[in-house]
Amino acid sequence: MMTISQIKNFAKRQLKGNLLSAIGAMMLSFICFSLWASVFLTVVLVGIVGPVTGRLQLINISSNPDLRLIFFVILGVVIAALVFLGLYLSVGLMLGTQRFYLEMVKGKQVRAFDIFKGFSDNVHLKHYLGVVMILYLIEFILMIPVSLVGMKSGYKSMDYELTKHITSFLSFIITLFLGLSTYASADNRNMKALDAIKVSFHLMRARKFKLVIFELSFILWFLLMAITCGIAAFWVIPYFYASYSIFYLSAYGEDYWNITEESEPKDSYVRGDAVPEESREAAESVDDGFSAYEQWKKEHGIGIDNPDPFHDRYTDPDNSTKEEN
Repeated sequence: MMTISQIKNFAKRQLKGNLLSAIGAMMLSFICFSLWASVFLTVVLVGIVGPVTGRLQLINISSNPDLRLIFFVILGVVIAALVFLGLYLSVGLMLGTQRFYLEMVKGKQVRAFDIFKGFSDNVHLKHYLGVVMILYLIEFILMIPVSLVGMKSGYKSMDYELTKHITSFLSFIITLFLGLSTYASADNRNMKALDAIKVSFHLMRARKFKLVIFELSFILWFLLMAITCGIAAFWVIPYFYASYSIFYLSAYGEDYWNITEESEPKDSYVRGDAVPEESREAAESVDDGFSAYEQWKKEHGIGIDNPDPFHDRYTDPDNSTKEEN
């Protein structure tokens, strides 16, 4: 697997020519969430805060019980619809963003509007939504003991603090194991939710510490974001997401590269369109991430005729194919 320095060097190289698209994708995502939040906040203010405080009322419902009931029923339906719309928007943009960066680091030219591709494939979106819901469900289950202890012993008790720390530790470990599940789902259209969870668990068995070190290596970058009041985010966030995508692809390539038949190396090689992974021999002799990536492609016969051996396919370590387009 590529070293952390190679991953970050390769991310910088892949961002060249795509940085403006990445910034545009960031801005489009921000605008979409801002519009949704504005509508949701307006509905809450007018529909709930207004009647309670007697202000911001579009219609007077205080004197008519039937009108009041109809108003709050409609309000409940609208709020529920907005919540589901927010979930749909969030999952679709998450999928589109991860696909955006996965395609970028594979060497493909990307556009800002590519983040909306997450909404274009209902099958892919359904599988990705399944992964997200499983992750949310796990977090919800972990919060149950904390809430029960808090209600029984008080939220300032020693038992509550101990339970909270234990739950936080368990949540951290589970997050490490399942942190690549959304990337696995985003990179493999036909991969079902539970399979994506299993892939992430397999990839992270021996890479938990490396992922922690990888994330800690960005602390100064995130500190720079705070110092510059968010201005540095236009570089730091694309850099982080590109690096994280390469981390996933590098780990995935090391464990699952042998899903394809062996082929003779081609004479011409394209930049990108394959997993940025390297062999152990290349890792020992090559320091530059891109050079290691090119070396890996030559070793595995990745060329114009065989550009992307991992797209929409994956397998178990015992080489039994699980899914294939």
